[in-house]
This record gives sequence, C-alpha cells and structure tokens, in this order.
Amino acid sequence: MAVEAAEHLSLMNVKEHDVTKLMAEQARVLPWVASYVSATMQLASNDHKAGQVAFQALVQSFPESTEALAGLAVCHMEFGNNDEAAQAFSQVRDVDAHHVDHMDKYALVLKSMGEATKLNKLTHSLMEHHVRRP
Repeated sequence: MAVEAAEHLSLMNVKEHDVTKLMAEQARVLPWVASYVSATMQLASNDHKAGQVAFQALVQSFPESTEALAGLAVCHMEFGNNDEAAQAFSQVRDVDAHHVDHMDKYALVLKSMGEATKLNKLTHSLMEHHVRRP
C-alpha cells in the first residue's frame, strides 16, 4: 500500500488502526513507514498535537526528510508557533529547493509575520523552479 493511499483513507475517516493493519508488511520491512503513516494520518485528521510529536520523532531520525519537516511545520503553524513553523519550512527549502508541498502554508506564515522580503523570495523561487509554473 502506498503512503499516499493511507493519507486518502484518513481523509475518508478510516481509523488509523485499520490502515496500519493494511500496511503491516511494509512496516515489518521498513519500520519507519508505520511512524510516517501514523503522523500523516494524524495531520490529515487534524490531530495536530499527536502529529507534532510524531513528526518531531521522525525529524530526529531523519533530519533531512522534507516530508517530516513540512509536516512538523504545518503542526507548528496550526498552534500559532509561526517562528518554529518558519524555521521548519526554511529547513525544507534548504534541503530541497524544489519541494512545493505545503509552501502555500509557508507563504501564509511569512505573510502573518510581516516578512514581505522572504515571501517575495519564496514566491520567486517557487515560480522559477516549479515545472508547471504559469
């Protein structure tokens, strides 16, 4: 089962326990998959407190994982911790300048912080790097 499928199942209100049962084989071979799926499902179900803990653990294990950093940043953003969110989003950009997932949320954080210069640089960078830019 693909990780993306697990995300969509969580959006359809399928319980985390049921999804992890479906992913038992992948979790046995790659133990981090269960942690990532759990964190992603918590984020999708708006359980940001549990998601923050899960993504923080993933970032500890995989400090250059753009998915884990972006998930952590979204959780920080939902709690109004804009400085921590901006720092995590910035780390995502440092690791992979072509990463576009959740960059709209990064832009919102920068705008709410009054960081017009950083927001303009982000926008320019995304327009420059994204293959489907207008």
